[in-house]
Amino acid sequence: MKSEAASILAAFADYVVKEAEPEILRNAVKGNFWRSVGSSMAANALYTVILILLALLLAYTKPDFLSIIGDMASGGR
Repeated sequence: MKSEAASILAAFADYVVKEAEPEILRNAVKGNFWRSVGSSMAANALYTVILILLALLLAYTKPDFLSIIGDMASGGR
């Protein structure tokens, strides 16, 4: 019974994929190259701004990482 259901499901999945394949290929060939480039540039710009803000924050606060690590190692004593 399970093997029959599995084979029917596999046949249905194969049918659906074969029916959708031309549309998938058309969409892949059509592509959205410039939209992808724009979104990548926006994401990279945002990432750069975040890194700059983090660097400015660290430069302004001048944290003493060695003391922080030492405190963590000694259990906060």
